[in-house]
This record gives sequence, C-alpha cells and structure tokens, in this order.
Amino acid sequence: MAIKKITKSKLSRKDAKLYQEVLADLDIKELRGEIVGVRALEKNAGPIDRIKWDICLEIIVFKNLMGFSSKKMAELMKVDKARTSEILHYKVEKFSLDRLLECFLSLNGHNKAFDRRIDEVLDVFHKRAIAV
Repeated sequence: MAIKKITKSKLSRKDAKLYQEVLADLDIKELRGEIVGVRALEKNAGPIDRIKWDICLEIIVFKNLMGFSSKKMAELMKVDKARTSEILHYKVEKFSLDRLLECFLSLNGHNKAFDRRIDEVLDVFHKRAIAV
C-alpha cells in the first residue's frame, strides 16, 4: 500500500505521530463514506502507478495537515481546481510521474515537518528506483 510506516524517519517523533494520526483519520473517514471517490490501488499495479498513487496520498496528507481547501491546493501546485480534484481522487492515469512530482514538490516550504517528509519520500523513491 502507501508509504505509511515511518521507520528511521527524519521526522521528529511528534511530527511522525501527527502524520500517522492524519493517515488514521483519513482511513476512518473513508470507512464512514465521508471521503467519496477515493480509488484503491490495483493489486497488479506497476511500480510507476504505485509511486504516483503514493504521491497522491502524500498530497492529500499535506492538504489535511494544513487544513487547506482544494482551491488553495490548486494555487500551491499551479494547476486548476479540476486537476487538483483528480489528484485528490487518485486518478493517477491522468498524470505523468513528472507532473505529479512537480505538484508534490511545489508544497515544499509551507511546513517544516512536511518539508522533512518530502525529503524522506524522495529518499524512499530513490531507493525503489535503485532496487529496480
């Protein structure tokens, strides 16, 4: 599934705990049906689609951590609101990996804890790329 485990993290314990709480809250909202349109990652998804799905999850976590609206997220990522909605609903087939990474990296500089998370995610992606 997504990059949920935070082990040997660059995040402080407090930030890692907050990150895990946001993920748990998203899981609860999904089970209650409060989040509509979330698509699960297909079991036979390739490595590129898995990374794109993970990036979407990270963007959603950032949105929830910061309490930003979709409109604000669109401004930060420099995409229109419709494209933002596609990201927030895991429509990974509509994006290249490069474009999703640009959106994800555009969130850098708005929250120190999340900036460290961006570095951590990039390290994970780098290790995955080396393993392939």
